[in-house]
Amino acid sequence: MRLFALLFVAAVLLGTAHLSIDAAQPQTAPQAAEALPIHLDLDCKGMPLGEVVQALRDQSQENIFVNWQTLKPTNVNESLPITLDLTGITTLDQAVAKLLEHINGKHVNLSHELIDDVYVISTSKDLIRGRHLQFYDIRNAYDNKTDAAVTTEQIIRRVCGLDPLSWRSANPESDNNIRELNRNLIVTCSPEMHRLIQQELADILQ
Repeated sequence: MRLFALLFVAAVLLGTAHLSIDAAQPQTAPQAAEALPIHLDLDCKGMPLGEVVQALRDQSQENIFVNWQTLKPTNVNESLPITLDLTGITTLDQAVAKLLEHINGKHVNLSHELIDDVYVISTSKDLIRGRHLQFYDIRNAYDNKTDAAVTTEQIIRRVCGLDPLSWRSANPESDNNIRELNRNLIVTCSPEMHRLIQQELADILQ
């Protein structure tokens, strides 16, 4: 799977900006994922939604982030059965749009947004909420380290320590959230907090 140029906002559920930990500057993707041609061979017959998403990742070699936490109240989860033929679709954007249209029906209102070559899937309400989701590339933090899982936990704890009680892990009602995906931190918080996080991450390599 192609690594992120460095990602964005669950915009919605979260926003965008990418920080390379050794250079605290947003990185621009060289080419939008939606423009890259693909040819899907994916005929879903009761396939769990989580597996459908993974198959789309594998066949497109693109990054897809699903905000499962936000989707919980809609009863959309990784085990939701999907019967839908996506074979022959030539762009990931079309495939994701068709998948969400199939799920939505009259019951939910899911949407997607492409940010820095990452497809973010969530509710439409989330995707218009605040655009304060940012993806931070932390791959450089693993140089000369053998235990990436522990290192990731340490980085997340350090970031959360900037305002300990403001994160969803401490307060389930909070919109502030942080998680790791393919050695990128996916963070939703205020612009002010993002500035602090950028400074903190830049300091990790010093």
